[in-house]
Amino acid sequence: MISQALSLRSLQLQVKICFVTLFAAAALFAMPHPAQAALNETQIQAIIVLLQSFNVDAATVNNVSDILHGVTTNSSQTPTCTMSVSASQVAVGQSFTVSWTTQNATTANLNLNPTFGAVSLQGYRTATYGEPAGQKTLTLNVTGTGGSTGSCSATVTVTSSSTTGDSLTTSAITASSNSSSDTRAVNAQFATNDCSSAGLQIDWGDNSARNTVVLGTNQCGGAAIAPSMVNVQNGHIYSAYGTYTIKLYKGSSLLSSVTYVATAPAGYSTLTGSVSGTTVTATYTNLPSNSYLELINQSSGTVTTVSTGLSGGGTATKTSVAAGTYKLRVKQSISGAVDPVIVESSSVTVSGSDSAAPTTSSLTVENNSSSNTRAVNAKFSTNDCSSAGLQIDWGDNSSRSTIILGTNQCGGAAIAPSMVNVQNGYIYAAYGTYTIKLYKGSTLLSSVSYTATAPQASASFDFLAAYSESFNNNLAAVGIGIIDVPFTILTDALGDLFYSAGIY
Repeated sequence: MISQALSLRSLQLQVKICFVTLFAAAALFAMPHPAQAALNETQIQAIIVLLQSFNVDAATVNNVSDILHGVTTNSSQTPTCTMSVSASQVAVGQSFTVSWTTQNATTANLNLNPTFGAVSLQGYRTATYGEPAGQKTLTLNVTGTGGSTGSCSATVTVTSSSTTGDSLTTSAITASSNSSSDTRAVNAQFATNDCSSAGLQIDWGDNSARNTVVLGTNQCGGAAIAPSMVNVQNGHIYSAYGTYTIKLYKGSSLLSSVTYVATAPAGYSTLTGSVSGTTVTATYTNLPSNSYLELINQSSGTVTTVSTGLSGGGTATKTSVAAGTYKLRVKQSISGAVDPVIVESSSVTVSGSDSAAPTTSSLTVENNSSSNTRAVNAKFSTNDCSSAGLQIDWGDNSSRSTIILGTNQCGGAAIAPSMVNVQNGYIYAAYGTYTIKLYKGSTLLSSVSYTATAPQASASFDFLAAYSESFNNNLAAVGIGIIDVPFTILTDALGDLFYSAGIY
């Protein structure tokens, strides 16, 4: 019986709750809107009493009473919003993102201080601040139905790179091998708080591409300067043993550098290259027999054999190399097989001009004939192998003589291996004093004065006696010539006369 009574009372309670729920729903959704025809107070109180008779809680009764009396709450219509920023601190010029959402709003206006304008009810914008640095307040103003308003805000601290305590710092770069078996494997290390997206760059000193180092967002937190210094390690493997200068750059600015030596193991073949002007010199060690040296143009891929029959250690050179970037390579000649590569050098760059200028001695001159001082030799020494040549101006308005050294003296180089003695002969048309000049193009290198002296009568010569004797000896010929000898014979006779008399 007790069990049946409890079941009955439980059923009654459920029926009451169901009834109240249905009634409340009818009151909320089926009753006329307050703006339309409403219940009178007697009817409203009857409904309230009925709810109370079913032991409906007071909060529900009060809500039903408000609805029946046409009273509405403002909480459901007041517009609200929330804002957030991707970084609470940014540097001048660094972008960040501001996001927002709204509730119960019909319009929204975003004020980024100083820019502002209408925005969607939910969204984001990217913003950037310039100088002056400081705290910036961002505000979103929203409007709801009936003209109700609301707002929300967020703040961002903008820092300048010159602000004390906020300056970028990067330590000097260091380098060490990161392999116990191969010194060509190297680690470059430094510490920095530089969060720039442009990053820092490591130049490994072997003409390979630079490595760009950019700190991660977990280290920078969206700021331009990391909260603390970050230790950076960056690895690289050189293709050849040798000495390299590793440099750390920020854009085009060199921050620091360090020298690293990748030491070859004992007995290992080594090859290094160096450049002087247009000459490339290879230095090698521990080469096997029948080795040969090649020069490889890294732009065109052209391979030039420099020297063959190499072994052990030594040097080899290639002159007159065109401007470009090259590698040196040693192979071993093996009959009936593909020649293996023994060792390669790091890249070398030829600028295309000789750092050393050719040398030419001062010009000297001498007579090269015992009987005629008008015959002269100009002499100098030079190692100038220019195809334009050197030029001698003889000082008598004649054409210059061009001097070009032969290929056997220059060997295809711009500068001969040793000085070459040059002699160049010339015969003047008349006796006199001349200035002989040596030119390189329009540049005067040196000059010398030369006098082609005319023959003179002896100081002890008796001019009067010789004249009389010559005149007497030739008087008959003169007389005959005057009478009937052809004019040419006469002039010859007179010439002999004057020559004997010392008259030229």
